[in-house]
Amino acid sequence: MTSRVLSIREREAIDEEVRHANEIDHVLHLASSVASKLSDQIGVVFMPTLLQFAVRSMDFISVAERRILCVLVGANGVVVNRVIESRFVFSRDELEKIGRYITVEFGGCTLDVMRRRLIRMTEQERAQHDQMMQKTISLGIEAVNDVAPVEHELFVEGAASILNKPEFSDAASLRKTFLALQEKEKLIEILETCLSEDGLQILIGSESDFTQVHNFSIVARRYGSSSAPLGMVGILGPCAWSTRAWRRSWITSAAR
Repeated sequence: MTSRVLSIREREAIDEEVRHANEIDHVLHLASSVASKLSDQIGVVFMPTLLQFAVRSMDFISVAERRILCVLVGANGVVVNRVIESRFVFSRDELEKIGRYITVEFGGCTLDVMRRRLIRMTEQERAQHDQMMQKTISLGIEAVNDVAPVEHELFVEGAASILNKPEFSDAASLRKTFLALQEKEKLIEILETCLSEDGLQILIGSESDFTQVHNFSIVARRYGSSSAPLGMVGILGPCAWSTRAWRRSWITSAAR
């Protein structure tokens, strides 16, 4: 199977959609929407929990007395901004020192490792007597908890496109399909399995319980580098559609 190059019109449409997106959640939402519009199928974007992302740097900026903007840069280039509520009041100098400390001490660690190490540090004698260390640990834990919720991120757009598909023309099939789209845990499980595979992944009918039961096919590709994949972007549609998708397979180029 060969992938075709995106047309100028398609590339311009993608650029126009995501040009002004800054937050990662917004980008992923737009990506699923664009995939749906260009394919006239259901667009799906999956990102594993950020807890497994390695930290390159973490900075803190005060936006109110107890509200602090945390700017996380991952080793894979992902930038995440979150405003967190803290039980401490910090000066600008303290926030800069804490940011430098966390960057040096935890650079290269995943957020999950960072959180567990910070929790263990609360039991150390220094943390029990050093107020600045207490504030550093507290802010670090609050930042990880707010930046990286345990839940996976799954964005599904374009469900209305199935209304025009002959495979789902009767009311029973249509209802069953919409209910299937609510089973996000099963879809996440499939996409998470595909995350370890390189190249275009195509699942048709009996190749998974989800696609077999609901007469779906999935065409997806991971995004990010091969050494540090960030997630999966793909299209979900009726099984008959997947044959056409093989021939067009523009998603290979779009994912890049």
